[in-house]
Amino acid sequence: PLRMEMEVRDGNLFITNSIQLSKSKQHSSKNGLKNLEDRFRIVTGKHISAEQKKNNFVISLPLIPIDS
Repeated sequence: PLRMEMEVRDGNLFITNSIQLSKSKQHSSKNGLKNLEDRFRIVTGKHISAEQKKNNFVISLPLIPIDS
């Protein structure tokens, strides 16, 4: 099963999921992550960060304040 955690810390939303090794030997193009980065930057002007830590993959999204 896929395990995901979400946490708000230091003005960022951190999304962590466990890495599930695929039985298929297909290479990932990382287009999904690139698409997310591009769209996030266009809408917010900010960048996301993504990294692998041990058996987890972590994405950090800067939170954007909502003006009243």
